[in-house]
Amino acid sequence: MPLLKPDTRYIFFAVELVPTRSGAGTVEAWAHCERVENGDNTSFIFYPLINRSPSLAAIRYHADSGGLRLYGCELDFKVARAKRAKYFIDLSIITPYVTNTTDGKAPDLTDFGDAIAKVVCKTANEAYRNMVRPPSAMAV
Repeated sequence: MPLLKPDTRYIFFAVELVPTRSGAGTVEAWAHCERVENGDNTSFIFYPLINRSPSLAAIRYHADSGGLRLYGCELDFKVARAKRAKYFIDLSIITPYVTNTTDGKAPDLTDFGDAIAKVVCKTANEAYRNMVRPPSAMAV
Protein backbone atom coordinates (compact mmCIF):
# COMPACT_ATOMS: atom_id res chain seq x y z
CA MET A 1 0.00 0.00 0.00
CA PRO A 2 1.44 3.39 -0.94
CA LEU A 3 2.17 6.15 1.52
CA LEU A 4 -1.18 7.85 1.31
CA LYS A 5 -1.99 11.24 2.78
CA PRO A 6 -3.95 10.61 6.00
CA ASP A 7 -7.58 11.66 6.40
CA THR A 8 -8.24 12.17 2.71
CA ARG A 9 -10.41 10.43 0.18
CA TYR A 10 -8.36 8.65 -2.46
CA ILE A 11 -9.78 7.40 -5.72
CA PHE A 12 -8.43 3.99 -6.78
CA PHE A 13 -8.26 2.47 -10.24
CA ALA A 14 -6.32 -0.52 -11.53
CA VAL A 15 -5.50 -1.90 -14.94
CA GLU A 16 -5.78 -5.62 -14.53
CA LEU A 17 -3.24 -6.99 -16.99
CA VAL A 18 -0.54 -5.25 -19.01
CA PRO A 19 1.15 -7.48 -21.59
CA THR A 20 4.93 -7.07 -21.55
CA ARG A 21 7.86 -8.95 -23.05
CA SER A 22 8.30 -10.90 -19.82
CA GLY A 23 4.66 -11.70 -19.02
CA ALA A 24 1.82 -9.73 -17.55
CA GLY A 25 1.83 -6.91 -15.02
CA THR A 26 -0.60 -4.75 -13.07
CA VAL A 27 -0.71 -0.98 -12.75
CA GLU A 28 -2.52 0.67 -9.83
CA ALA A 29 -2.91 4.37 -9.10
CA TRP A 30 -4.22 6.42 -6.18
CA ALA A 31 -4.96 10.14 -6.48
CA HIS A 32 -6.24 12.99 -4.35
CA CYS A 33 -6.74 16.61 -5.37
CA GLU A 34 -6.86 19.90 -3.44
CA ARG A 35 -7.51 23.49 -4.52
CA VAL A 36 -4.61 25.91 -4.97
CA GLU A 37 -4.50 29.68 -5.00
CA ASN A 38 -2.90 31.82 -7.69
CA GLY A 39 0.86 31.69 -7.39
CA ASP A 40 0.91 28.38 -5.46
CA ASN A 41 3.36 25.73 -6.60
CA THR A 42 1.79 22.86 -8.55
CA SER A 43 5.02 20.95 -9.31
CA PHE A 44 5.52 17.75 -7.35
CA ILE A 45 7.56 14.54 -7.27
CA PHE A 46 6.59 10.99 -6.37
CA TYR A 47 8.46 7.70 -6.35
CA PRO A 48 6.55 4.86 -8.03
CA LEU A 49 6.34 1.52 -6.28
CA ILE A 50 7.81 -1.35 -8.27
CA ASN A 51 6.68 -4.70 -6.83
CA ARG A 52 5.69 -2.91 -3.59
CA SER A 53 9.14 -1.30 -3.15
CA PRO A 54 9.80 2.42 -3.74
CA SER A 55 11.82 3.23 -6.83
CA LEU A 56 14.98 5.31 -6.51
CA ALA A 57 13.97 7.30 -9.59
CA ALA A 58 11.26 9.91 -9.34
CA ILE A 59 8.38 10.83 -11.57
CA ARG A 60 7.80 14.57 -11.70
CA TYR A 61 4.52 16.26 -12.46
CA HIS A 62 2.97 19.69 -12.60
CA ALA A 63 -0.54 20.94 -13.18
CA ASP A 64 -1.57 24.05 -15.07
CA SER A 65 -4.69 25.20 -16.89
CA GLY A 66 -3.78 22.95 -19.83
CA GLY A 67 -3.69 19.77 -17.77
CA LEU A 68 -1.45 17.57 -15.65
CA ARG A 69 1.93 16.61 -17.16
CA LEU A 70 3.94 13.63 -15.87
CA TYR A 71 7.52 12.91 -16.88
CA GLY A 72 10.37 10.69 -15.71
CA CYS A 73 11.34 6.99 -15.88
CA GLU A 74 11.08 7.22 -19.69
CA LEU A 75 7.49 8.52 -19.42
CA ASP A 76 6.19 11.84 -20.69
CA PHE A 77 2.46 12.44 -21.11
CA LYS A 78 -0.23 14.98 -20.33
CA VAL A 79 -3.65 14.42 -18.76
CA ALA A 80 -5.78 16.98 -20.58
CA ARG A 81 -8.89 17.30 -18.40
CA ALA A 82 -7.06 17.40 -15.04
CA LYS A 83 -6.80 21.14 -14.42
CA ARG A 84 -4.64 23.26 -12.12
CA ALA A 85 -4.71 21.89 -8.58
CA LYS A 86 -2.52 20.17 -6.01
CA TYR A 87 -2.45 16.45 -6.82
CA PHE A 88 -1.23 13.66 -4.56
CA ILE A 89 -0.49 10.65 -6.76
CA ASP A 90 0.80 7.20 -5.90
CA LEU A 91 1.56 4.60 -8.55
CA SER A 92 2.20 0.89 -8.07
CA ILE A 93 3.48 -1.47 -10.75
CA ILE A 94 3.50 -5.22 -10.19
CA THR A 95 5.53 -7.12 -12.78
CA PRO A 96 7.91 -10.09 -12.91
CA TYR A 97 10.56 -8.07 -14.76
CA VAL A 98 11.45 -4.38 -15.24
CA THR A 99 14.35 -3.16 -17.36
CA ASN A 100 16.46 -0.15 -16.40
CA THR A 101 17.05 2.95 -18.48
CA THR A 102 20.32 3.42 -20.32
CA ASP A 103 21.98 4.99 -17.27
CA GLY A 104 20.99 1.93 -15.22
CA LYS A 105 19.55 3.95 -12.35
CA ALA A 106 15.87 4.34 -13.22
CA PRO A 107 13.25 1.79 -14.20
CA ASP A 108 12.25 1.89 -17.86
CA LEU A 109 8.47 2.08 -17.69
CA THR A 110 7.83 2.42 -21.43
CA ASP A 111 6.23 -1.05 -21.54
CA PHE A 112 3.68 0.27 -19.04
CA GLY A 113 3.36 3.77 -20.55
CA ASP A 114 -0.11 3.35 -22.06
CA ALA A 115 -1.48 1.66 -18.94
CA ILE A 116 0.07 4.28 -16.64
CA ALA A 117 -1.33 7.09 -18.76
CA LYS A 118 -4.78 5.48 -18.72
CA VAL A 119 -4.82 4.85 -14.96
CA VAL A 120 -3.40 8.27 -14.02
CA CYS A 121 -5.84 9.95 -16.41
CA LYS A 122 -8.81 8.20 -14.76
CA THR A 123 -7.68 8.83 -11.19
CA ALA A 124 -6.61 12.46 -11.70
CA ASN A 125 -9.81 13.36 -13.55
CA GLU A 126 -11.97 11.65 -10.93
CA ALA A 127 -10.06 13.35 -8.10
CA TYR A 128 -10.47 16.76 -9.75
CA ARG A 129 -14.17 16.09 -10.38
CA ASN A 130 -14.68 15.15 -6.71
CA MET A 131 -12.86 18.30 -5.61
CA VAL A 132 -15.00 20.54 -7.82
CA ARG A 133 -18.29 18.75 -7.13
CA PRO A 134 -17.98 16.76 -3.90
CA PRO A 135 -20.48 13.94 -3.44
CA SER A 136 -23.59 15.16 -1.69
CA ALA A 137 -24.52 13.75 1.69
CA MET A 138 -27.92 12.21 2.10
CA ALA A 139 -30.15 13.62 4.80
CA VAL A 140 -31.86 11.03 6.95
